[in-house]
Amino acid sequence: MRAVTGVVGAILVLFLAVLALPAAAAPDWSFLTPGLRAHPVASPPGIVALTFDDGPDATTLRIARYLHQENIPATFFLVGTRVRAHPEIVRELAAMGFELGNHSATHRDLARAGAGGAGAEIAQCSEAIAAACGHHPRYFRPPYGSFNRTVTALAAEAGMTTVLWSVDPFDWTEPGVDTIVRRAVSLSRPGSVILLHSNHAQTADALPGIVSDLRAKGYRFVSLDEWFSSMLGIEPAIPQPLEPRQPPVPTVVPGTIGVFLSVRSMALPTLPN
Repeated sequence: MRAVTGVVGAILVLFLAVLALPAAAAPDWSFLTPGLRAHPVASPPGIVALTFDDGPDATTLRIARYLHQENIPATFFLVGTRVRAHPEIVRELAAMGFELGNHSATHRDLARAGAGGAGAEIAQCSEAIAAACGHHPRYFRPPYGSFNRTVTALAAEAGMTTVLWSVDPFDWTEPGVDTIVRRAVSLSRPGSVILLHSNHAQTADALPGIVSDLRAKGYRFVSLDEWFSSMLGIEPAIPQPLEPRQPPVPTVVPGTIGVFLSVRSMALPTLPN
């Protein structure tokens, strides 16, 4: 998923506890969830959401079949060029009931693409997914976690909610199956959104261990729809037409328990071995 250019930049999403803040003091991170009114619940339940980037390919299908066998929901953020190369895999993912998300047409850094370039990337990916399986994606994840207000506004105009993550075991570096399992499990907390990559064999090999260990800790796997409903007390994203429309005004309600904060680090975070 990541391109390394000089120093590696990593985007983390942190779920912060903010108790009964007055309206004037509440930070406005609402552009991360465009068009949604967030009413977080008092305490996060013991749930986690699995998300997979960079498919589809044969390894994606292997991962999906395992999850389907285990009755585990997940969201696959797909790259448009790969969707067009493997429409049959996309159709099988949809038939198994997985949520399919937009991960751009070519995995370009959309924050540096300009409004025209970013809009084309987002639209072309959604069109490819719709052509393959008849479904328009409801969730969008920017490649490399690189975004700005323009990118999230464009996603909202296309009827999608921008979703990042809170746990990244850096499986894309292929550090070994045991390391991926340890990182994913040890970094997970109630309400975590786990980022994995469906085009790496080590990720597929690590997945049964991740599932087993998280289940042993009492976690339950949920879809992004259920995550939004459980964690934020809001309705899931509603599919919208691909043609441009005026995005709704995003709002963060004062006095909430949590808000999204984007933090850019200029070096890889310290990870468990």
